[in-house]
Amino acid sequence: WTAETSGPQRLEVSAKGVKRSRDFRKFMEIVRKEVSAVQDIQQRGYSRGNAKFDVVFTGNAFEFGDALETRSFPGFSIELEEVSGNTLTFVVTK
Repeated sequence: WTAETSGPQRLEVSAKGVKRSRDFRKFMEIVRKEVSAVQDIQQRGYSRGNAKFDVVFTGNAFEFGDALETRSFPGFSIELEEVSGNTLTFVVTK
């Protein structure tokens, strides 16, 4: 179990409340640069304020959620809404 959760994991992430695709790209860039355990991040889609992306993260979904919730982001904040397996949902607020 420990080896399974301590190595890189592909996480499916949804972010609600992302007003513009430009903000989504900015958010992804911040995560890529500021969360050291993120190995890769790929945009999967964006529709009506809901953004979806995949993250390769060294750790598990709960650790990724903690890493984002405890960070300060310029101009917005995020709150973890749900974690289930390798799937996370965040709400983005300004």
